[in-house]
Amino acid sequence: MEKSWDVTVQGETQRNIDLNSFRCYGLYRGDVLELTTVLPEEWDYKAPVLCVPIVQTVVDVYVDGELIYQYGRERYELNKNVGNGLRFVHLDNSYKGAELRIVMRVAEDYAFSSLKPFWISDWQDVYRIVITENRLPLLLGAFLVVFGIVMSILLTAAMVYDSRFWYIFFVSIFSLCMGLWTLCYNDVLVIFSIPPHAITLIENMSLLFAPLAVVGHMYVYVKQLKSFKISMVYNVLLVLQFLSTVITIILHIFDIIHSAESLNYHYVSYMFLAAFFAFLLIESARKNTKYRTVYYVGMAIVIITILYELVAYAINRYMGISSLLIKGISAMGIITFISVILLDLYHDIVLRKMEAKEKEMLLRRAYTDELTQIHNRSYCSEYMKSLQDEAMKEYAIVSFDINNLKDTNDRYGHSAGDLLLKNAASKLEEAFSGKGIIGRMGGDEFIAVIPSADREQIERMINHFMEMIKAENAGEAKEKLSVAFGYALSTETQSDDVEQVYKLADDRMYRCKREMKKREN
Repeated sequence: MEKSWDVTVQGETQRNIDLNSFRCYGLYRGDVLELTTVLPEEWDYKAPVLCVPIVQTVVDVYVDGELIYQYGRERYELNKNVGNGLRFVHLDNSYKGAELRIVMRVAEDYAFSSLKPFWISDWQDVYRIVITENRLPLLLGAFLVVFGIVMSILLTAAMVYDSRFWYIFFVSIFSLCMGLWTLCYNDVLVIFSIPPHAITLIENMSLLFAPLAVVGHMYVYVKQLKSFKISMVYNVLLVLQFLSTVITIILHIFDIIHSAESLNYHYVSYMFLAAFFAFLLIESARKNTKYRTVYYVGMAIVIITILYELVAYAINRYMGISSLLIKGISAMGIITFISVILLDLYHDIVLRKMEAKEKEMLLRRAYTDELTQIHNRSYCSEYMKSLQDEAMKEYAIVSFDINNLKDTNDRYGHSAGDLLLKNAASKLEEAFSGKGIIGRMGGDEFIAVIPSADREQIERMINHFMEMIKAENAGEAKEKLSVAFGYALSTETQSDDVEQVYKLADDRMYRCKREMKKREN
């Protein structure tokens, strides 16, 4: 139905017009277009439907002078947003060959400069045609919306435990906004019977909030660059973007200036926003911040695709050239954007895990006795200090010493002595496991520190340890393990100094060691 239309604009009629090439510049609110043609003489549709594209216009449809459909008049008279989208006018089979006249009243200044084609289809095929023609925007838009919602929820929960996810959160909001915009802009939501003014409102709000999400995400680059001038520009940009969004929403709510009209003034800010984003990326790349080449290439694709769509949209709107519009190109750019962000996040997480693992390994080496693989003196000293810093009132320290280690080293070699040390450490681990910490203080000296322990518990653990040694010595081991011990409770000293408790335990251990030597002699 694109060809053979008579089009009347402001009283001037053009005949036999192809709507694909028709242009109408400088239309203002209240201007009227009349489009007249003859319906086909024959069609095979059981339930024919005329599909009428709405672009901020009030529409009246006449067949042989009879009004059969009307849209938008009430909202127009109330100065409310009329909206964009598709309207479906049901036709009767008796209308074959009749005169079709469509009267369109412009509801917003500069709403359009060209007309979208009208078409007739069977009612049962309408949605299939809409989905088929917009399958790419539908898939891409749906993906962006679902991704945005799911990631927003997950990241909100994740940020409770790790705040570094905040910049990814803005990406999810941006994804949600651009997904909604893609679905609305390409008339996909019409399949859900959403009215044009609601679709247009969602579309415009998405375009308003998306830049705020971009500005929020930009902060990660601003923070890394550590430039006062860049930070000032960023802060000004953030405030202006926020104020313009709030003002636009207020003007729309009170029907002073609708969002569809006010967005005309936002395209300049979008261009500046994209330019500033590109500048941040270039500066980050130049200063060799953590981001890699693939990241910058992905970001460049995003900026180029969005700028392309903005420019193509503006050219189509003001010059009527629709051939430049490529459905879904910005959505594909945004998916690229999300991909590089997630890739960077994955790389960051892997890198952090490797660093954490390496740090843990170094820390373990620093605090682990190389021979026995239990805690060393440094760790035990810090642990005891922590008890003192936390004002732990009740704890016990047990001091151990292996008897005759020097004699064993001299008679059988250091390997035999090392075996005794490992054996003692193993038994200590078993006896005091889960009760506190054990460690080697150096040479033949070991220690056990047990928080919240009383005398009865300590003696029970020590007895268990000595029973294990007795059982071990009853075996076929060449060198018998002999251990002296002494313990002290924190409540036994007048001072809060943990060193005093350790000294008391050590003194009692040496007393035990002397008594054991007397018995041997």
